[in-house]
Amino acid sequence: MGRIKQLGIVMLVVAVLVGGLPPVAGAQSSAEAPVAPSAGAHVAAVFSNVIYIPGKVVTCAVGGVLGVAVMVGTLGASTDAGAVAMKAACGGKWVVSGQDIHDAIHPESASKQ
Repeated sequence: MGRIKQLGIVMLVVAVLVGGLPPVAGAQSSAEAPVAPSAGAHVAAVFSNVIYIPGKVVTCAVGGVLGVAVMVGTLGASTDAGAVAMKAACGGKWVVSGQDIHDAIHPESASKQ
């Protein structure tokens, strides 16, 4: 055997022994069941919604007015910008749930949705 071939075999054996090659089945993590939020998380969500929902209404209203103002101000030439402003202000979640509070406190157990 040539010197280069011997060196290649030695390097391969060392890489396998050290763990340089990834395991075939061990690379996939098992999916765990999401943890249910506690009663405290649900209570916190109710109190959060007392402030969050009215704030979201105000934000949506202001975004809608600004979006329409952009459309009118540009005489309809920039309808995309107006639509983006309205979507950014009015889109997304409108209600905080107990699961949201739980996921914010425990990000390692956050459910993948």
